[in-house]
Amino acid sequence: MAQADKALKRFSLFSPTSKYEDAVELFQKAANQYKVAKKWQEAGDAFARCSDLEIKLKSNHEAASFYVEAGNCFNKVNPTEAITYYRNAIALHCEAGRFNQAAKLTKQIAELFEQDGNKAEAITNFDQAADYYSGENSTQAANQCLLKVASYSAELEKYDKSIEIYTSVGEQCLESNLLKFNAKGHFLNAGLCILCKGDTVAMRSAIEKFKETDFTFAGSRECTLLEEVTQAFEDFNQDDFTDVVYNFDNVSKLDPWKTSMLLRVKTKISEEADATPDLT
Repeated sequence: MAQADKALKRFSLFSPTSKYEDAVELFQKAANQYKVAKKWQEAGDAFARCSDLEIKLKSNHEAASFYVEAGNCFNKVNPTEAITYYRNAIALHCEAGRFNQAAKLTKQIAELFEQDGNKAEAITNFDQAADYYSGENSTQAANQCLLKVASYSAELEKYDKSIEIYTSVGEQCLESNLLKFNAKGHFLNAGLCILCKGDTVAMRSAIEKFKETDFTFAGSRECTLLEEVTQAFEDFNQDDFTDVVYNFDNVSKLDPWKTSMLLRVKTKISEEADATPDLT
């Protein structure tokens, strides 16, 4: 590091950029030695110095790479600082039209927020990553990010966004022989979000749409589950609802997200029942 700082103070009339090039080499060498010693903060700082000098040299591709290296080091000790450097790299990648690299880094940022339990920021960054992937026609990678957006949006009760994504991804799955069997699961998730809103009319309409879109949906366990829990909702019958869910879970184990959504639906049934006057 000291040698790099010394190189930067050197004056050269005929090759004014050479001192920057030499300093980059020395800062990178220092950074790698810090990595070996597991001194991640110092390694990150050294890589960041490389980035700043590459910007002066107008070598934006190399600068972006060093920003990523800095971010990876800071991620070991200070994820918040890591995000700053990842975003610097994303800006340079976007400027150069390297949207796949921008997408990967944005997804990485989303995963950091995900690990931290910050669902709102995770949604924003997964959504942005999906946009970048879509721009590069990486549909499968984009959909993976969008499904994260749908899952967390539903948890934050932003059901309309989730319904839109699950329905769209389900329809796209039907276009692929490899993925078409996944469509039912996405339609089920969309249906659970509709029920969480307490809209059984929209639910009946959606079920018919899913049947028209996917001719195998009508005879599926996912369709039966949606129809039976919708009926239980309309009857305000929590016992029937519990039996239906129990029977489905015995055959196809419900994941934590579906279980959480179904519990919300059950609560909604109770609230609707309490709000409905007894006419007997």
